[in-house]
Amino acid sequence: MVRTLPTNLEGALTRRQIVERYVRAGGRDAAHVVFYYAFALFKLAVIAQQIYYRYAKGFTRDERFALMLPGAMILTKYAWKAIQGNSIQFDGEGT
Repeated sequence: MVRTLPTNLEGALTRRQIVERYVRAGGRDAAHVVFYYAFALFKLAVIAQQIYYRYAKGFTRDERFALMLPGAMILTKYAWKAIQGNSIQFDGEGT
């Protein structure tokens, strides 16, 4: 199972708690939090694809970069799931 940040460590705030604190601290509206969450995941997927491209073309040889393409696909899947469900709920937790 792939766990996404920030909730992958014991004792870390849940996504819901982070959003609630953000709203309380800044008085901001969280109505579009799913959009920003999905957008951030897509941005990370693009970065992972760029790293993989450099690896695949031989510009870097670090074998860990071979995992960037599957990682980008997972990030894209999570972003799409958030958009479809209008939720950032994964692993039984969400907003």
